[in-house]
Amino acid sequence: MSRRSSLLALVSVTAATLAVGAAACSGGGGGGSSTSPDTSPTPFVADHCQMVWTKKDPANQTRVIDYYVVDAPAGKWVTGTNSYFIGDPSGVTNVEGAFVYHYDVITQQDAGAAVASSGIFSVGTNPSDPTGIGKTVGFQDSTPQHYFTLTSAGVPDVDQGQSGVGDFSGVWSNPGSPDVTPGTGAMNVLFMGTSFDLGGDLSYAMCFPSTAFTAMSPEQRIREAGRRAGEYLQSH
Repeated sequence: MSRRSSLLALVSVTAATLAVGAAACSGGGGGGSSTSPDTSPTPFVADHCQMVWTKKDPANQTRVIDYYVVDAPAGKWVTGTNSYFIGDPSGVTNVEGAFVYHYDVITQQDAGAAVASSGIFSVGTNPSDPTGIGKTVGFQDSTPQHYFTLTSAGVPDVDQGQSGVGDFSGVWSNPGSPDVTPGTGAMNVLFMGTSFDLGGDLSYAMCFPSTAFTAMSPEQRIREAGRRAGEYLQSH
């Protein structure tokens, strides 16, 4: 079977699209009228959130990275225990833990991917504003779960064994900024018989408004995580 996943056939959403959506939800301003403009900011309302761990591969460059992303609806990012789930064909309610191997930040192509079929993880967030920009967030996955490669149709295929143990501590980054706010933590994943320790080069967490995610598939959201991580590593 080819090691390439269904991620290879999809194009990532551009940074401009996401910045426009984030700006619409994180700030305000009026104009174009003789009356006083409405300058009250529009509250940020998160739709989906991601947590990302990366590693340069090889270490002496910034073009190719390996990374792991947890992508889930904003409602899943509250204090408590959650489960990975990939049974929704629309992808709207899926909670994905995905490893992406050898993602090229220039061509936006990868050399393979695997997703968790099940398993649990715990989250700790601000009780009054769980997904607010700059609010603290913590993650812990202490129980290994099975990961599978994907067919061209996005169906779990070859069992990669049990792995996916890791943690994160940090704050939610601003999706309207080209930068991310690095956190701390690590994630270990087994892929094609090799163990990957991720997070040493960069880990971050970010929530996105619905305007930026309306037309995005789960694969595109996963690819967007790699694009942002790659851009940060190339500029720092």
